[in-house]
Formats: sequence, C-alpha cells, structure tokens
Amino acid sequence: MVVLLVGVVFFVGGIVLLAFAGPAHAWWHSFLTVLKGSIPPILIICGLAAIAVGISSIRDRMAAGTQDEPKPTPPDAPKPGGS
Repeated sequence: MVVLLVGVVFFVGGIVLLAFAGPAHAWWHSFLTVLKGSIPPILIICGLAAIAVGISSIRDRMAAGTQDEPKPTPPDAPKPGGS
C-alpha cells in the first residue's frame, strides 16, 4: 500500500512539474537530451535480454525434445508392462 501511495505522489509531482515548471520550461531541453542519450543503451540492453531469453527458450525446447523420445529397446529385451 505504501508503494502505491508513493507511486501516486511521484506521478502527480511529475505531472505538476511538467505543467507548471519555471519560465520557458528551462529544463525541457535538458530532459530531451537525457532522453535521447538513454534510448540507445536501453534498446541495446533490452535486445541482449531478448536474445538471451530466445536462446534459453531454444535450448529448453531442444532438451525437452530429447527427453520425450523413447529409448530404443533391443528386440530380445522384455517390454515394460510384463508381456
């Protein structure tokens, strides 16, 4: 509950600062510069994470596929189930 309250306070505070910042919104240019500079690293990190998840998924599928195949039994070996 506290986290929700803090989130609402931060959200409202951000909206107030966006709407009623000082004369000519002097910080807006700096904000856009930071935003432009942070987008490429975020994309790179998210891309690496997606690649890692994709490789892990492929490995899991390959491992599951090898476990599902029954082992071949020799013709003279008794079959499971007693017959």
